[in-house]
Amino acid sequence: MISQFSRKVSDILIYSKEEANRLRNNYVGPEHLLLGLIRDGEGKAVKMLSTLKINLFEIKKQIEHH
Repeated sequence: MISQFSRKVSDILIYSKEEANRLRNNYVGPEHLLLGLIRDGEGKAVKMLSTLKINLFEIKKQIEHH
């Protein structure tokens, strides 16, 4: 299924699944997708969040502790 996406999107989906596994979740939810985007560290989403002065480290920390 991942092969139907661009390499960048495929990487983010893989990162998201790894984040879900790391947090011991048996699903990939929006929080894992956000962690995957943050982990990738590039792309329009991260640039947009940074432009809005969103603290990505704080978001990551909050997700990991819930």
